[in-house]
Amino acid sequence: MFLERMQRRRDKVVAVLHQGIAERNEQLAHLHHALAERSAQVERQQLNILQLGQRLESLRSSAAWRATLPLRWLQALARKISRREKLQTVPVRELDVRGEQWVTSGPDPQCLLMGHCACLAAAGGVDGIVHV
Repeated sequence: MFLERMQRRRDKVVAVLHQGIAERNEQLAHLHHALAERSAQVERQQLNILQLGQRLESLRSSAAWRATLPLRWLQALARKISRREKLQTVPVRELDVRGEQWVTSGPDPQCLLMGHCACLAAAGGVDGIVHV
């Protein structure tokens, strides 16, 4: 009798342990599935980053990007100065304003950056602009 009781107890303990193992295996399978999903997301994002980098490199090596460098430089300068002082850009020569865009109308476009303290902050030609 004593041995039978001990065996039943042992069988109950073994059954509980098997149940715990089964639950842990289920949790582990769920975590493996979640890890596989995250890994696929990471791979997709890495591919997306690579493609965007290639597009950016292509853009930066284009003739249009090189041609608009002086305008981007001028815009950055205007932003830097305008943080200190509110500036107004005034087309002087061979520049037309269409909406919010400036379009060149000749080979030597020029503009003025005017603030309230100084009438002439910067002036000069902008080389390398694509002409309309």
